[in-house]
Amino acid sequence: MAGGRPTKYKPEYCEKVIKVGKLGGSLTKMALACDVDKASLHDWAAKHEEFALALTRARAESLAWWEDQAQKNMGNAKFNSSLWKMMVGSQHREEYGEMKRALEITGKDGGPIQTQTTVIDPSTMDGDARDALRYAMSAVARANTSTDQPFEDDEDEE
Repeated sequence: MAGGRPTKYKPEYCEKVIKVGKLGGSLTKMALACDVDKASLHDWAAKHEEFALALTRARAESLAWWEDQAQKNMGNAKFNSSLWKMMVGSQHREEYGEMKRALEITGKDGGPIQTQTTVIDPSTMDGDARDALRYAMSAVARANTSTDQPFEDDEDEE
């Protein structure tokens, strides 16, 4: 005798999920229409070929509904395109989800990036070099803070 709880699956659930999909419903809404959770839908799709096909069709119907909404409302100033994007992106990630990219930075031949630290000691510089350094640091400070305040120097000016 097989163990576990008996399945709630019924062949009529195929039409239920398709009907919900035609209204733009999510997997959650499809599961609620069948009085189960989303995991049960995936389990049924794995065990029942007709349900797998129905679920695929329901997802396609849902996506088509969302795309129809966008097409119908393209010129409507009251259409909330940001909400539409969020909803369709969350329900249909494969087609409309945000793309995620990975960026990997490596050094020569895939090795580690080589870094070098240079210490600048203004006391070893002549006056022109210190002035050039002060000017460069002021330019960086202005760019980073968007102010025209020169970079303050702790040393007395010559």
